[in-house]
Amino acid sequence: VFAGVKVSNGKEIVKTDSGGRYEIPIDDDSIIFVIKPSGFRTALDKNRLPKFFYNHKPNGSPKLKFAGVAPTGPLPQSVDFPMYEQSEPETFRIILFGDPQPRNNQEVDYISHDIVSELIGTHNGSSFGVSLGDLAFDNLDTFETLNESIAMIGIPWYNVIGNHDLNLDATERKHINETYERVYGPSYYSFDY
Repeated sequence: VFAGVKVSNGKEIVKTDSGGRYEIPIDDDSIIFVIKPSGFRTALDKNRLPKFFYNHKPNGSPKLKFAGVAPTGPLPQSVDFPMYEQSEPETFRIILFGDPQPRNNQEVDYISHDIVSELIGTHNGSSFGVSLGDLAFDNLDTFETLNESIAMIGIPWYNVIGNHDLNLDATERKHINETYERVYGPSYYSFDY
């Protein structure tokens, strides 16, 4: 149980109490996320993406060309984020990818062959990686295959949304991030390392 861990709904930030509990307002289109504190990590999914968020969309995302969040149903009694201790030295290395932008899975293969293969097992002790937006080139179906490729590097990987990662067929601005939110979570977040 961790006291003082920050949790956000994208608007407010609260801290967990001595029992690790928190309360935060949400609506029917919310993402709750933990702000990872230094010295800890959240769970990782099969593609080494940090599991630091919970989508609350009881009715799911609107129907769009690229799938958004499936209906989550009612809010669970408690939304918890497992945390694990990890060593985080003052000096560390990270890997940054800028604008990978694959248009299709063939271009994901190019990224796998030309970039990822060079980093597998030799990531120079990097603690984590971050892709700095434009994870796709308007074809959001490439998110999953890109994640599978980058996961081979073997380190936790964070992602930042870019203008080519949007649901361009959304009729309202509040729905342009639906696919990104399904795969990567909130468009705006932070973590401490």
